[in-house]
Amino acid sequence: MIELRKIAPLISLGVFLFVTTVNDSLAASDFAVGKKARDGRDYLSAARAFRAGIAKGDKQSANALGEMYILGLGVDKDPVTACELFLKGAKRGDVLAQHNYGICAAKGKGGKPNPREAVKWLNKAMKSGHKPAFCALGQLYVAGGAGKKDPKRGFDLCLKGALAGETKAAARVGELYFAGVGTVKNLKEAYKWLKKAGDKQDPSAAYNLGLMHLNGDGVAKSVDKARRWLTVSALQRHRIAFEPVARLYRNRVIELLKNEQIDVRMTRWAIFFLNLARSIQTSSKQRSNYAALIDQFSELSPKARRLADQDLSKWNDSKF
Repeated sequence: MIELRKIAPLISLGVFLFVTTVNDSLAASDFAVGKKARDGRDYLSAARAFRAGIAKGDKQSANALGEMYILGLGVDKDPVTACELFLKGAKRGDVLAQHNYGICAAKGKGGKPNPREAVKWLNKAMKSGHKPAFCALGQLYVAGGAGKKDPKRGFDLCLKGALAGETKAAARVGELYFAGVGTVKNLKEAYKWLKKAGDKQDPSAAYNLGLMHLNGDGVAKSVDKARRWLTVSALQRHRIAFEPVARLYRNRVIELLKNEQIDVRMTRWAIFFLNLARSIQTSSKQRSNYAALIDQFSELSPKARRLADQDLSKWNDSKF
C-alpha cells in the first residue's frame, strides 16, 4: 500500500499546478479585456484591466500599460513609470517589453543611459526572434550608445533586420547607405531599401524618398514624385514633412493659377497641409504667414476649404 505521506506532496504539487494554470488564464483574460478596451479607445477601462493582469503575473499587461504611459492614454504621460513597467514585463519574459526596456536603458528614460542594460535586453529580444530588436541594437552601435561606436556592426545588424522583413530596419539601411555610415555610400542601394520601407508607409523612408526626388540624389528629379512621397510621410504624422509638402502643394496651386486653372483637389491638399505646417510653427509671424495663405486659397475654392476642414477634423479625431 502506498503511504499517505508520499501521496501528500504529489497532491500539493497538483494543486499548485492547477492554481498556477488558473491564474495564468485569468491574467491572459485581463490582457484580452484590456486590449479590446484600448482598441475601442476606452483607455480608463484598458488601464484598469492591464493593472489587474499585472497583479496576476501577466507579462503582456505590463508592456501594454507601459505603452499607455508613454502615449498618455488614460493615464498621465510618465516615461519613468512606463520604463518600470517594461522592465517588469521583460523580467517575466515578454519580448516586446524586453525590446522596449532596452530602448529605455539606451535613452535613459528611467534614469541615466545604461548601455550595458540596453545591449542585454535588446539581445534577449533579438535572440527570441523579435525583428525590430536587430536594428534597435544596430543603431546603438552606430551612435555609440552600446558602450562603444561600431558603425559596421550596427549596419550589419540593421541589414539583418531588413532582410528579415522589418520595415524600420529597411528604412535605416537606406539611410546608412545614403550617408555612407558603416558601409560604402551607395545611392542606388539607398533608394532600393528606402523604397521597400516607403512602400509599407514608413514615414522616415517616405520623407527621404521625397527629398531624393526633389534634389535628384541618385534618381531623376521629379517634383510630382517628391510631393507624393512627402504626402505619404506627412500623413503618417512625420512632422518634419509638414512644411516641405505644404510648400510643394502651394507651388502647384500657384502654377495652375498662372494658367487660370483652379484644381479643387490640389487646393484642398494645399490648405490641409498648410494648416499642419502652421500648427508646428513657434513664431507668431510664421503662423500669420501660413494663415494668410490659407485664407487666400480658401477664397480661390470655398469647396476645397470645406473639404480640407473635414479632413482636419478627421485627422484630429484619429490622433491616437
